Amino acid sequence: MFLHSVNLWNLAFYVFMVFLATLGLWDVFFGFEENKCSMSYMFEYPEYQSSAVPKTWVSTDHLSIVWCKQLQLTTVRAFFDLIDADTKQITQNSKKKLSVLNHHFIRHPSKHFEENPAIISELTGTSMWVPVKVSKWTYVAYNESEKIYFTFPLENHRKIYTHVYCQSTMLDTNSWIFACINSTSMCLQGVDLSWKAELLPTIKYLTLRLQDYPSLSHLVVYVPSVHGSKFVVDCEFFKKEKRYIQLPVTHLFSFGLSSRKVVLNTNGLYYNLELLNFGQIYQAFKINVVSKCSAVKEEITSIYRLHIPWSYEDSLTIAQAPSSTEISLKLHIAQPENDTHVALLKMYTSSDCRYEVTVKTSFSQILGQ
Repeated sequence: MFLHSVNLWNLAFYVFMVFLATLGLWDVFFGFEENKCSMSYMFEYPEYQSSAVPKTWVSTDHLSIVWCKQLQLTTVRAFFDLIDADTKQITQNSKKKLSVLNHHFIRHPSKHFEENPAIISELTGTSMWVPVKVSKWTYVAYNESEKIYFTFPLENHRKIYTHVYCQSTMLDTNSWIFACINSTSMCLQGVDLSWKAELLPTIKYLTLRLQDYPSLSHLVVYVPSVHGSKFVVDCEFFKKEKRYIQLPVTHLFSFGLSSRKVVLNTNGLYYNLELLNFGQIYQAFKINVVSKCSAVKEEITSIYRLHIPWSYEDSLTIAQAPSSTEISLKLHIAQPENDTHVALLKMYTSSDCRYEVTVKTSFSQILGQ
């Protein structure tokens, strides 16, 4: 009976913490609308905002996120992973607790949770090995009859670029990206980098700083044999200074009469906008992202993620391109003293589009703050 009471207390505590973390993302509560928690609603509208809690993006009204089935399912999955296999009770291992909560509520790698995941994977079988030497690469997979390993030699790229970014629209839970160690062209065993990836509403992606992995000789992207399904895989190497761009916010007393703008002219897949001078709770801004795309036949989706390093109040905006998208920029927690982090607008973009980002003070939202 005592253990039962303790476990009930633990469950209640975690539900309460999830409740607080979720409500902390927003400052106003709106009535629950059942139709806005459906998959169809997500695709009927060209733009919607969401919290950054993984796998709860189908609700477009996340002011009511605690009532949505998606968050409930995520919470249930986390509870199952918190159960100790030996005692059949909630684990007392604090490290595992943090690992589970991080996996389900902060950063989901598009893999089922494993307490001790295998880092080395076998790369064997009757698969094709295709070398790729270009710095920017796209592959459209459709009705693939055999497995393919695309290999990217890193030695020459390290001399020119600082980072590599890969993304895939295949949102299953299988491993998809690996690395060879001290190999010439292929390897029988590879380091599974899929655990370092992150799941977003329409893609899973991985960004690596090349100097952090000096022993890796090749990056390997795995394309499985698929029948009747279509997905796209992209990879690009880039220099940090080309994709990490500073955007100072406007002064508090500009009252929205002035603005600051950056134009992203390169055809990249990923940008980090550093929002300088933004760290006080009384500040409030509106960000407008305008995407202009060349003639394309298929629908293009862009993802804009507002990341606040000193608190867990990230939010996602998913928009169809071309479009003009407005993002609200304000804080629930001010930047702590001696904290040197910078708020970021992470942009997952299309190489077929160009983007303009404008920020200006929102006087009406300042009054709300």
